Amino acid sequence: MTIIVYIFALVAFVFIAFDFGYNFNVWQKRIHIGRWSEPESWYNAVKKRAKKWLRHTPIVFRKDKSRLLLWDVMCNNLSNSTIQSWQKAGLLMGIY
Repeated sequence: MTIIVYIFALVAFVFIAFDFGYNFNVWQKRIHIGRWSEPESWYNAVKKRAKKWLRHTPIVFRKDKSRLLLWDVMCNNLSNSTIQSWQKAGLLMGIY
């Protein structure tokens, strides 16, 4: 009986650690948003990021939640190709 409890606790820890790691990474990437001294440098940074996103568009999650991401990855329910194509089209319209 105790081995089952330990296995369940280990699985729960893995899921929680995965979610924490992902959310920490998102938070860390957002720290430096909006720190430019001149509008021209901001415009160049936006252009550079848009070109990068055209090659590899970031994932738009199918569900609006930030927990149990590992479960969605394992079940292949993380993203939707239709949403990705709309996102890329909107990015193209915004650039040009």
